[in-house]
Amino acid sequence: MSASKAALSSAVGKHVAEAAHAAIKTKGSFNVAISGGSLPKLLASGLLSSYAADTDTKVLQDHFGKWRVFFADERCVSLDSDESNSKGAKAAFLSKVPIPAANIHDIDPSLDPRAMASAYQLSMTKTLGAQASLDMILLGMGPDGHTCSLFPGHPLLLETKRLVAHIEDSPKPPKQRITLTFPVLQAAEQVTFVTAGASKAAILPKVLAKDSKLPAGQAHAKDKTVTWFVDADAALQCSAYL
Repeated sequence: MSASKAALSSAVGKHVAEAAHAAIKTKGSFNVAISGGSLPKLLASGLLSSYAADTDTKVLQDHFGKWRVFFADERCVSLDSDESNSKGAKAAFLSKVPIPAANIHDIDPSLDPRAMASAYQLSMTKTLGAQASLDMILLGMGPDGHTCSLFPGHPLLLETKRLVAHIEDSPKPPKQRITLTFPVLQAAEQVTFVTAGASKAAILPKVLAKDSKLPAGQAHAKDKTVTWFVDADAALQCSAYL
């Protein structure tokens, strides 16, 4: 737990930087998926600070040239829309580090949601292999316990075949989205949640409870563990887990 959002950002930024260095050292690339919402802003300053001491442009270019960035979910909107998760992530930090544009995998907004999801799945499997195995998935959580665009009680929670699915009845606007499914989340090397604010306090203990049926409670990586970064406000009702 971090007492403040600033401390939270610093901790998660260091965590991601360490994971990136380890993955690149081990296999030559860092394959990461990120969610939208408040997560990019919470991540940004801490991640940028983790690299601030390295002023060697070539070293930074070499490092970030090995990042491959995907989106854990995306709204079916144009890439310049304020509702675009890609636009938010680029504004917060992706545009501030030398990741090649070709390594940032955006949706094709010209497609309908079903075709968009299929195309995104194809992009992932071409880059990452048949299971779309990611080194890290960075997730946020809604006050209802949803993560990605996987909402409580929605049929997509039962999806076992598609790696990327479309949704046209999202409880939160916009209704049309695409999302990674549990098979991708469960194939990842690491799943990391970043959660802040009092609006998350009531749901967090239910998500962390054993055998939780909430989407965020079912998102886990290969070893069945999840790393949570939360601030003091979000952790108000979680004394049993601290």
